[in-house]
Amino acid sequence: MAVGGDRAGRKITNQERKHFQSTMGPAEPQRLCEPLISCLHTSSVNFHFPKLCISGTIDLKSVLTSLGITKVFSNEADLSGIKEDAPLRVSQALHKAVLSFNEKGTEDEGDTVKGPMALTLAPQVKFNSPFLVIIYEHSTKSPLFVGKVVNPTQQ
Repeated sequence: MAVGGDRAGRKITNQERKHFQSTMGPAEPQRLCEPLISCLHTSSVNFHFPKLCISGTIDLKSVLTSLGITKVFSNEADLSGIKEDAPLRVSQALHKAVLSFNEKGTEDEGDTVKGPMALTLAPQVKFNSPFLVIIYEHSTKSPLFVGKVVNPTQQ
């Protein structure tokens, strides 16, 4: 499904979901995304998606430190380009991502069709059971957002 610009998404079937749940841990989004993104194709469907909002926060300090970026978090940090008269250092680095799907995302889809219409109906795609969401950038096939959606009232 097109999400906007050079970004797209894909629905994971129940069979695929069971396979990935049994073979991959929760911290392996790149390994999860590569085979799913590689087999994408475009098609027309009648799309039924729940209204939802998912968010997650990552402590970037630990990620950046593991990549060798440590000086900025110490008293040796040189952030004089931000403020010259006081020594500065970064004490915390957080990244929060929010993904929302609602009726505003589909407002224009009810427009009148102009031109020839196909005689066959587009298949129904309903997201009415737990599913994974992967939003990725087309040219690099890099995942931008990976999430799992479940009914919070069911365990």
